[in-house]
Amino acid sequence: MASRRDDFLSNADDSVVECRAFSHNWEDAGDFMNGRSVHIVLYCERCDSYAVVEWSKSAGTIEGRKYKYSPGYLNNTGQPVTKADARVERIRRTKFQGTKEFEKLLDQIDEERESYR
Repeated sequence: MASRRDDFLSNADDSVVECRAFSHNWEDAGDFMNGRSVHIVLYCERCDSYAVVEWSKSAGTIEGRKYKYSPGYLNNTGQPVTKADARVERIRRTKFQGTKEFEKLLDQIDEERESYR
C-alpha cells in the first residue's frame, strides 16, 4: 500500500509537483509602499499561487512573507513531502527523450548563449 506521502504527490496536479520539485516561477505582480515597508506581490503562473513579501524600506531586509496557494497545493496528509519526493514523482510522470536529443539541445543552447560547460 502506498504511503500517505506518495498518495499526496501521485494525486497532485503536474503544476503542484513541478513547483514543489523546481520551486515557484515567481513573477512580479505589483509593488506597493506602505509606511516603512514595501510590499512585493509575486505570482506563480505555473501553480496559480501568490506570495506577498514585505521589505524594510530603509534597510532592504525581509520583514515578512505570506503565501496564498491554489487549491490542491497544500499537503494536508500530515506527512512531510520533500523536494526530493517531488522530483521522484516528476521523474515517474515524465516521458524522457534520449541522449541524442539532449546533446542536440545542449549544442543549441551553447550556440545561443554563453557556455556553461
